[in-house]
Amino acid sequence: CGIAGRRISRFQTARLSRCDGTAACQSWLLKITPNGMRMSTEEFNLILVHPGQTELDEQNRLVGNLDLPLSESGETQVGILAEELASREIGLIVCGPSLSAQQTAQQLSQDGAIKIRLDENLANLDLGLWHGKSVDELKETQPRIFKQWREHPETITPPEGEDLESAVQRVRKSLKWITKKSRLMNVVLVTARPLAAIVQSEVRGTDLNEIWDLSTEYCGCIFLSDSLSPA
Repeated sequence: CGIAGRRISRFQTARLSRCDGTAACQSWLLKITPNGMRMSTEEFNLILVHPGQTELDEQNRLVGNLDLPLSESGETQVGILAEELASREIGLIVCGPSLSAQQTAQQLSQDGAIKIRLDENLANLDLGLWHGKSVDELKETQPRIFKQWREHPETITPPEGEDLESAVQRVRKSLKWITKKSRLMNVVLVTARPLAAIVQSEVRGTDLNEIWDLSTEYCGCIFLSDSLSPA
C-alpha cells in the first residue's frame, strides 16, 4: 500500500509503504522529521514494537496495564523479532513498565548489550474494572458502551480507569524526550496496545478513533524512519 505524504501535528511523513516480513513482524516505513521542537533537521530512527503475548492476550482478554509475563508463545514471538532486528544498529530501547514489555526489551537488547530505559509514561492504558474481561463479555453485557469505546474512545473512560487524554499526554512526554535525546540513533520503543496505537496516532496524525486499528501482530514492529530500508 502507498500513502502520499501528509502533514501531521508533530512530524511530517514523506511516504508510507508496506514491507514484506514474517507474520510476527509486519512493518511499515515512514520518514519523520521533528517539527516545532528544538532540534536541527537531523533525523532519528524510531522502531515501535508491541510486546509478545501474555496468557490473557491469548484468551482475548483486556490486559491494559496489568503486570503480566510473556506466555510461552510470547517468548517465541520475541525471539523471532530479535532475529529480525539483530542486523540493525540499535542505540537505545525505551520500554513501558509492564513485565511483558520489559521481558521483550531484555530479549531485544541482545543480553544487555543495548541500553534499556524504563519509561513510566509508556505504561499501558489503565482499564480499571475492565481488566481481565473478555472482549466478547463486554460486547454482550455493555454493547452500546463497548461500541462507543471502540469508535470514539475519547468519550469513554473505563470504570475506575484512565481517560484517554491522560494517556495521550503521557505519550507526548515520552516522544518529546526521545526526540530530544535520540538524534541520529535507532531507538526501539516497546509498549502494548492501545497505548502503542496512541503512539502511532501522534506520529501519523490519525484520529484517536482509529487507535484500535493497530496494524501489527503481537511483537510486530513499525519502522518510523526513511533511512531504515526493508530487510
